[in-house]
Amino acid sequence: AYLYDPSREIGRKFGALVTPHAFVLDKERKLAYRGAIDDSQNAEKVTKHSLRDAVDAVLAGKAPAEPETKQFGCGIGYE
Repeated sequence: AYLYDPSREIGRKFGALVTPHAFVLDKERKLAYRGAIDDSQNAEKVTKHSLRDAVDAVLAGKAPAEPETKQFGCGIGYE
């Protein structure tokens, strides 16, 4: 599911810093992964699919091998 957060309240609570900044919750709604979708802004240079790997792990009932990665993108301005 995709979360639309026009008030930025949830983004603040999770600590979102940029867009996109991905968060994956496990079946108990505990944070299992936070970070980048993949390792490059250029689709042709992507070698690692961090978000997909995290989702696959959580769906298999496991913890992601890498629960946090460095995110990149446009900064989120919280007033």
